[in-house]
Amino acid sequence: MQKNTSLLGVFFLLIFLSVPVFAQKKSKYSPKASGKTMTALPVEEKKAESAAKEDTKQKKEATVVTEETFPGLESVTNAESESTEEATPAPVPVEEDRVYTVVEKAAEFPGGATVMHKYIEANLHYPKTAKKANVTGKVFTKFLVEKDGSISEIHIVKSLGSGCDEEATRIIKSMPAWKPASSRGRVVRSFVMLTVDFAPAN
Repeated sequence: MQKNTSLLGVFFLLIFLSVPVFAQKKSKYSPKASGKTMTALPVEEKKAESAAKEDTKQKKEATVVTEETFPGLESVTNAESESTEEATPAPVPVEEDRVYTVVEKAAEFPGGATVMHKYIEANLHYPKTAKKANVTGKVFTKFLVEKDGSISEIHIVKSLGSGCDEEATRIIKSMPAWKPASSRGRVVRSFVMLTVDFAPAN
């Protein structure tokens, strides 16, 4: 009995002596023992940091490939941008050159329509070809009266043939200067439609 009591006392003594040594070893490897606080980064932050590094690496590689493999890429891009800047829009027609089809006051033969018809009857020559073929009818014409009253751009809208088209063009060219059209108080260029009659009496 006494022997067992002695052994038990020795056992407790050893446990008592080993506690300080264990505590000292534990404090040696504890983060607080070094005076520094060790904080583990969350998993999400580590993944984000890793992804950012990988993205930066890929951008650098892409830049190197572009500059080394396609050295003229930058110059081509610059040339395209310069050509776009140099492109100019189509010029807008100047108001002075505009031709009107609808005006406030139409162009007029000097003296009016009655004087014009008398002028045509007195100066028109009935073509021999048309007379032989007994061709009669009207030639529909269209011409431009400029701002100074002169006539230009004579067109045959509806032909009669047998020399009548040419005679209608000739008689219009021989006309004196017209009174030009006006719109909003300004003299303007305008088109005029005119029919020239052909009959054997002429």
